[in-house]
Amino acid sequence: MPGLWTLGCVLGRYDLAQSFDVASAAISANSGQSAVNSWMKGTSQSSVNYITSTHSSAQGLTVWIDSDGGSPNALIYKYGAANDAHERWFPDIATHNMRVTAWGRFSSMQRSGWSRLAILDSAGSSGMPIPFTSLALAPITVERTNVTSNGDYPHVAISRVVSSGAASTIDDFIAQTDWIQLFPEIGFADESPFLFESAGALGGRRDFFRWGRTFAWQVPLKYLSDSDASLLTWWWRNQFALAFTLDTSDAATVQLCRIVNDDNPVRRRMRPYGNRWEGGLMLESLHDGRLAL
Repeated sequence: MPGLWTLGCVLGRYDLAQSFDVASAAISANSGQSAVNSWMKGTSQSSVNYITSTHSSAQGLTVWIDSDGGSPNALIYKYGAANDAHERWFPDIATHNMRVTAWGRFSSMQRSGWSRLAILDSAGSSGMPIPFTSLALAPITVERTNVTSNGDYPHVAISRVVSSGAASTIDDFIAQTDWIQLFPEIGFADESPFLFESAGALGGRRDFFRWGRTFAWQVPLKYLSDSDASLLTWWWRNQFALAFTLDTSDAATVQLCRIVNDDNPVRRRMRPYGNRWEGGLMLESLHDGRLAL
């Protein structure tokens, strides 16, 4: 069965550091460093190395968590900062939902699931094991509801599950909050043009030069609740980066985008429903489909 269509506000610093895809990533993170780009090392018993075998970004990580005591968390990303989750929480919501998608694998079947990807808040945690795959990195999705925004929470961590040491490969973290389910009306359109230029020669030949592709969608919506209509307006007004998922059962359908409507995308009440709204979203991708943000 296909999954849901959802749209959520992307968390994390918009500097490519969340997916380790920055210039400083050429430097090894092993030598006593307390941080890996925007990630904090949770224990001195862990080691991290950059690798080029990744999902969609230029670089990923091999994370080793030692078995010698200390915190079980190898790496922690703290989203509860003034310029991150605390700025992007929708103010009309007291507790929030979160979804984190990443790509990872264990190369050893014996150690499959020895580490996990987890969402942590002050009340507890939710997590999913990092699986064994023979070649490509596999998608891992973790969801948690009723996430509170106190202190520096929420966190996302790569954690050890068993007492033995374990090494896993990880890449492309997409964390989103306050995601809502969409029910597009007839008229939904996938408008993803190629970017190209053409030049004609004197002899009649025409050459075409293609240098990229953008992704864009027209999403007509009806029967929106007051809260969903207000949330979409909040995202549009602040021009937050969003995660548009066309099928929650297939992580490959996640796209990073923004609402680019010239006017408020949801501004009409529906008749005869006084508490329902209609409108349409114009979404455009942030880049060519990579998930490094």
